[in-house]
Amino acid sequence: MRVLLILPLLPVCWAQEASSGFELNTTLSGEGFYSTELTDAPRLGAPESAGFRAMLYPLIKLNQHWTFEGSYQLHSRPYFAEEFSTQGYGVKGDLLQAHLNYSQFWNHGSIVVRAGILSSTFGSFLLRYDDSVNPLVDMPLTYGYYSGITPLGLAGVSVDATEGNFDFRAQLTNSSPLNRRSIFDHDQ
Repeated sequence: MRVLLILPLLPVCWAQEASSGFELNTTLSGEGFYSTELTDAPRLGAPESAGFRAMLYPLIKLNQHWTFEGSYQLHSRPYFAEEFSTQGYGVKGDLLQAHLNYSQFWNHGSIVVRAGILSSTFGSFLLRYDDSVNPLVDMPLTYGYYSGITPLGLAGVSVDATEGNFDFRAQLTNSSPLNRRSIFDHDQ
C-alpha cells in the first residue's frame, strides 16, 4: 500500500543541481602481485607483494559558470609494474589535474575553458586512468605509444567548444607528455 502512495509523488521530485558547493569523489583499489622483478636489484625483496591506490577527485563549484576541480593519486610503492624494478617501499602522491574552469552553455553550443594542471590531449593515452573505469593492473598495450609518456598533468590552457553537431578542442601546454617539464624549468 505504501508504494501506491509514493508513486504519485515521483513526478514532482525533480533533482536540482546546486548553485555552489564542494564534492569529493574517491576510488579505492588494492592488488596483490607476484613478480620475479621484485627479487632483482635494486629492490631485492620477496617475489610477492601487495599495494593500494586511492584516487581523489575534489570539485568546488563557485557558481553556475566557475568551478575548480582536480584529481590526486595516492599509492603504495610498488603498485605499478614500472615500480617493480625500483628501490624502496612507501607511499607516493601525485597531482594528476588541478584546474580552474569557466563554462557557458546555450541551446546549440557550449564553451569550456580550463587553466591549470591538465591531462594531455595526446592520443587516447589518458582517457581511463581511474581503476573503477580501467580495472587493468597496468596501462593497455595500445596506450604505450612511446615509453616514458607520463600520466601526470601538464601546466596549460584548453578550450572545448561545441556548435550543433561539431566539437572542437584546443590545448596549449608548457611541455610534452613525452618530455614533461616544470613551468620553472629553463628549457621550455
